Order: sequence, then C-alpha cells, then structure tokens
Amino acid sequence: RQYNIPYNPLYDRGYTSLGDVMTTNLPQAASANGENFVGVDADALERSGRFVGLNRTECGLHAHIEKITRQKQEALERGDEWSVPTLICLKCVDLTVETFEKMVTNPSLIPSSTMEGQPTELLLIEFYSPYCGGCQQFAPTLDRLADHISEEMPQVRVARFDITEHDIPLVDGKDMFEVEVTPTLYRVRYEPSFRVERYESDHGYDRILEWVRKG
Repeated sequence: RQYNIPYNPLYDRGYTSLGDVMTTNLPQAASANGENFVGVDADALERSGRFVGLNRTECGLHAHIEKITRQKQEALERGDEWSVPTLICLKCVDLTVETFEKMVTNPSLIPSSTMEGQPTELLLIEFYSPYCGGCQQFAPTLDRLADHISEEMPQVRVARFDITEHDIPLVDGKDMFEVEVTPTLYRVRYEPSFRVERYESDHGYDRILEWVRKG
C-alpha cells in the first residue's frame, strides 16, 4: 500500500505467501506438532503455506540451482559474505561426491549411532538444497525421522545429499536417482537385490515412516 502496489486482502487474514487457489494455505507456525524449527530460515516459514500437499518446491530444480548460482555470484562480486543455511539432522549422514557411490552401494560404511555391526537392509536418502524453502520446512521432520529410525530400525540408515553445487553421482556407471524437485526422498533396498525406489507421497512424518517400515 505504501508504494501503491496492488494489495491482496488475504494478507490481512494471515496468508503471507500466495500460490494458486488449490494449493495455498495458512503458513506453518514457528513450532508445530512438537517440532522445533531451529536453523530454519524465517522466510521459509512465511512461504510454507504455498503448494501445500505437493511434492515440489516453489520452482523446479534447475531453476532453483540457476537462481542460487546467480545470487552467490552477485554477492561475491559485491564483496558480500555468502553463508549456507544450516539444516539440522543430527543422525543423518551427509554424503559427498567422493563418498556417494561407495556408501550407497555399501551402506555398512555409513556410521550408525546404535547397534554397530547391524546389517543394513535399507538406506533412506534425501536429495535437498539448504537454500530451498521446502527443504528448510521439511528439515525438522527429517531430523525427527532419523532419530526415530535409529532407535526403532537399526537396520536402516538415513543419509542426505546436497544437490546445490554438484550433480548426483552415478552408481555403477548408471544414473539411478532422478531428482526434479527438492526435497526428494529415495529408499535403497539391498536384498534380495539392489533396488532403488522414489517416494511419491506427501512429506508428512507418519506417511514417510510407514513407507520406510514397509521398505
């Protein structure tokens, strides 16, 4: 209003970020369902009412990476400090380009917080970007899931890979993980044979936990 920009009355009703009529909801509170949003960008919470119930971010993966790359370059050219948001997941293992293939194909190399030596039957992987609003919103859920899984299912490992700076490495020379939006979850089974499956439902805690249990 101050700058004579068209004003949407939904803002007065608490809708701080608007998508389309089918997928816009009120934003998530700073704390919900006992989850603590520590280390999550405040802007992500403000935008959390957009695209509710959809496995997508505000933009596709390639557009997101291009935007972050451009912003980083502009900040460096201005001499500004460029910081990476911290998404807390205490019992997640952060995969790198160097460790990705060997840990995905041999998850016994991934350290476990409980029951050392327990054979790994399933690996849950999140592909994410710390700059992504949807990933920031999902971070407390993943942290809670990893904690629960480590206690209830010691045969399952939880890992994540940051796609912002690097392409997803090949596994045995094959492109096994197709990621178009973030966050994207995959589970990897090892028995009776190596099998990769992408998660296609909503990012609710109970739904994902059920999916892992059925893995």
